[in-house]
Amino acid sequence: MMFSKCLSTEMIGRNIRVNTVNPGLVRKPDGENTARELKGDGWADYLQEAADEHAPIQRFASVDDVADFCVFLCSERVGYAVGDAFHVDGGMLRAVK
Repeated sequence: MMFSKCLSTEMIGRNIRVNTVNPGLVRKPDGENTARELKGDGWADYLQEAADEHAPIQRFASVDDVADFCVFLCSERVGYAVGDAFHVDGGMLRAVK
């Protein structure tokens, strides 16, 4: 959070908004391959158990979930967000920030 606050202060005069995106569990091919190597045929169940344990939404994000949020964050609909940290984590962060 401090990084985005400091950099946003320096860049706002150039009409550049700085924010950070903190993703949680994201399902990608490399992670699936690792799960296959570790768990064999039970790899999908292994990943689901991880999602159940760590993400209240009980699933991994897709790459598109995170990308869509980033596109939204770059839009004028979020034009007043400067120096903020956004957690796109399916509820993993269980603290008030």
